[in-house]
Amino acid sequence: MPSQVHVDPIARTGSDASEASSSEVDMVAVMTEMTVAERRRVYALQGLLKEYYEVRQRLRAEIAALANECAAENQKLFAVRKEIVTGARDITEEEMQRIGCTAAPTEPDKKEDAAPAKKGVKFVDPVDEKQNSALVKAAASPSGGIPAFWLTAMSNSEAVNSMITEKDRDALMHLTDIERGFVEGDPEKGDRLVFHFSPNEYFTNETLTKEYHTEYDEDHGEPRITDVVGCDINWKSSKKNLTVTVKQKKQRNKKTGQMRVGTALTQAVVPRAIFYYTGEAVVETGKELREHAAAVLRLVAAAGVVVL
Repeated sequence: MPSQVHVDPIARTGSDASEASSSEVDMVAVMTEMTVAERRRVYALQGLLKEYYEVRQRLRAEIAALANECAAENQKLFAVRKEIVTGARDITEEEMQRIGCTAAPTEPDKKEDAAPAKKGVKFVDPVDEKQNSALVKAAASPSGGIPAFWLTAMSNSEAVNSMITEKDRDALMHLTDIERGFVEGDPEKGDRLVFHFSPNEYFTNETLTKEYHTEYDEDHGEPRITDVVGCDINWKSSKKNLTVTVKQKKQRNKKTGQMRVGTALTQAVVPRAIFYYTGEAVVETGKELREHAAAVLRLVAAAGVVVL
């Protein structure tokens, strides 16, 4: 019998993995300590593991194909959402009845002898004032859209809001849509976000992109982050460059922070934006969200699949 204790490479913990990486096992020495019968069984088990990897690879290929098919269907729904958010068209009765709503009754005319409003002093943030003005303007038109929809939705996400500064808010009011896709059209290569902006005073780009590159780790049975790639922003002037005087916060791992935001956007905010806009999804932040994410990752790792 061999004198060494061998650890399953798939079931290694973080500390075990680091120890294994620092000192590789000499398989020749290990095999020489085995009997012929034991070596035959080890070879057979290695063959089974190879077949397991092949089955898991076919499963991932089928999941990737299904992810692309569902993404195409979802894109049709998100295109309608964009039209509604931007006010490109009116809402139909069918869309209202789909969720069991009916047209709101018209408000009665205000009485002429109504008491005048009390005067007072109120301090309003310039960004909030601009947002409120946009809401009032939109309310005056049936096709006015929903101003600051995406800014509000992202602000209600704990992960995303932590990265938004006060200087960013005015620029993000021009964000009209967030489109999610895959890197090179392949779900296993990572997620690609496209941020659409209306004309603004900050930059000339109509769209900004962010890519989160991943590759599949066969040993651990889950995707591994390899890179985060952004695009160049064409600022209209140095004074409008929002990155010049941004105070850098200390982060143990900048890429991990960006991936946390990317995961929140791709998995939660973009597909369920209306819940984040209304604030209904706020209950999923904090401890509940972390526990939910940990549970999902454990299930993914156990099944050997990629959730995208």
